[in-house]
Parts: sequence; structure tokens; C-alpha cells
Amino acid sequence: MIASLISNARLTLIGFWAMCFTQLGLAQDTLKFENQFEYTVEALNVSTPFGEKHTEFLGKILNQSTLSLGSKHSLNLGLMIVHDNMPSALRVGDLQTFSNLEAGNLYGFNELYYQFKTENLTIKVGGQDINTDFFVTENGLLFAHSSMGIDPVATVNMPTPTYPFTGFSVSANWNINKTLGLRVGVFDGQFANARNKFLPVSWTLSGNQGFLYLLEPEVRLFKNRLITKVGAYHHSGFFPKKDAGGRGKFWGFYNISDLKLSEIGQESIHFYYQINATSKALSDLDLYYGLGFRFVNVLRLQKENELGIGLAHASINTDFPSVRNQYDIHSETVLEINWKVQINNKIALQPYFQYINIKEIDTDLKEPVVFALRAYFNLEY
Repeated sequence: MIASLISNARLTLIGFWAMCFTQLGLAQDTLKFENQFEYTVEALNVSTPFGEKHTEFLGKILNQSTLSLGSKHSLNLGLMIVHDNMPSALRVGDLQTFSNLEAGNLYGFNELYYQFKTENLTIKVGGQDINTDFFVTENGLLFAHSSMGIDPVATVNMPTPTYPFTGFSVSANWNINKTLGLRVGVFDGQFANARNKFLPVSWTLSGNQGFLYLLEPEVRLFKNRLITKVGAYHHSGFFPKKDAGGRGKFWGFYNISDLKLSEIGQESIHFYYQINATSKALSDLDLYYGLGFRFVNVLRLQKENELGIGLAHASINTDFPSVRNQYDIHSETVLEINWKVQINNKIALQPYFQYINIKEIDTDLKEPVVFALRAYFNLEY
């Protein structure tokens, strides 16, 4: 039933677009429609800092549609439903969010934007998830933990439009040559908040809440075996200083690198790292670093498989009493081990384990542990 509702909504909007383009004189053979339906679900058992154990179920349904207008123009629509509990927030108190599916019970729009694309230049205008193009490590996409997608220095300290929320933006990706690329973006300073359980799309860039500016050069070396990004971001809104001494504008710098260590036939070994640092005067989290390895087909099974081992560390800015009182921890470090097996071209399974080391300030609680099984279902037509 859920898939039917998404499909009907998508077909209605696509039909409207197609009618508009026909009225504008675009021939039917210039229009190309593609659709991808994904359902990601996981069952997990988690132990809390108080020694309790809970079983949880999380899921995300995402329908992505693309209507291409010739070779350069396209309209892109994402419809999404996320369901069930929020165990990081309600059970564990995990600052970084241990499952990147976690969002509660929500439904509505994901990304909705216009794209202009040539061989070396891509421009997007509309509602975007910042983490689709920025802060991305390709090897980190294997992991279930949220920080290995987009780090908490960016998401905890300021309103960053990332899953499940989006924000209106204008962004561009320019491949200057084979070695150098550049991404730039301007995002609304406040993402589109949910209305009850509905995820809306915001169509305005409001100067009242500031703007989020991003600059991300990318360098590709050794025949793309090493890809490194050195990014900077600035939020022009005003944030309270942690010493209660007025307000300021937020900024930060980060570096993300993906390295292919070896490749023999279908087997390969990869390494990645992330680091993000910012001014302590405005920051709850002043430092994050993450690193990990991805082993592709090293287990030599009949089916494609990936093994991941990753570490994510967030340091709390405990120099100020307001931050210490809010979080009551010095730092948090997460170890994740996962194994993803492609059963066929439609289904993949991924068990994973996480150990969450939380360094409390005034207490000494047990370290949470997560055991989970995630399944991916993919249908493209």
C-alpha cells in the first residue's frame, strides 16, 4: 500500500511535468523517465548505558524519479517514508547517531531539484540534502553509523540540511581537469522542518536565518587511487557564544580522503579518513575524526561482498559549563564492523556490530553495544 501511494504521487507529478514540457514545445522523444525504488530495513539489538537491552526495527522507503529533458536538463523528485523508533536518542544517548536510518516516523519529500549537467559541469537548484554532494567519503558509505556519512561537527553545531531533511540551495560541481575539481554551494540557513510527521519542501532562501556557504576543492591523484577534499563552510546566521559573551557566525574546515591501497582482479582494499574542526567559541563539538578500511571481495565468495572496519570519534567542547551541563561527556568513540553481501541485483544483506565508548564527566556507565542485520531492496525501472 505504501509503495502504491508513493507511485501514484510520483506519476501524478511526472505527468504534470510532461504536460508542461509538451506545452513548451518539447517533443516526446526528448523526454526520458527513470525511477528507482529502495527499501532499507534493519532489526537491531542494543544495550543501553544502564545495562538494559532493547530490540528495535528501523526502515526507510525512498522513491527517486528523474525526468530528463534531452541530454543536459532533468527534474529530480524524491519521495520518502521513514518509520519506527529513535534508539540513539531514546535508548543509548548516542551523540553521533549509530544508525543512519534513524529518523522516527516521517513521510513526504526527499530531494526535489532541477539539474543542468554537461561533461564537466553540474548545476543543481532546489531542495537538496547537503550530504549528497558535500562531506562525502565514498568508502564511508558502506557503514551504518551516521558520522561516517556526515560528521557531527557540521550537523550538531548548526542547522545542516541532511537526512531526513533538505534545504533550498544552489550548488555546482566543476571538473576543471582530470586532477582537480571544485564544488560550491549556497544553502538556506535553516532546513525545512517537519510539519507534524510531514516532510515539506522549502522553496526560498531566507536571509533572516542566514545562509550556509560551502567550498570543496577535490584533488585526484595516481590515476584516481587517491581522492582528497579540503572543504570550508560558513554559516552567516548568528549563534550564541559559549562563554555567554554575545553572538557570532559559524565556520569550519574539513578534510576527507579516499585511498585505494591495492587491487587484484575483483579484489581491492580501500582506506578513508575524515577530520572536521571549528572555532571553540561557538561550538558544542570542536573536533571530529573518523577512519576506516573497506575490503572488497577479499573473502572470495560466489557473491560480491564488502567488509568494513571503521572508527568515529567526536570531542565535546568541555571548556564551557553550558556545554558540559548539556552533554555531560568528554568524548564519544564508535567502532563499527560490518559485512555487506550482494545476494542478487535486487537484494543485499548487511550484519553489523558497533561498540560505543562514551567518556562521561560525572558518571561511569556501561558502554552500549549494537548488533544489527540490515537488508537492502532495490527496484529500478
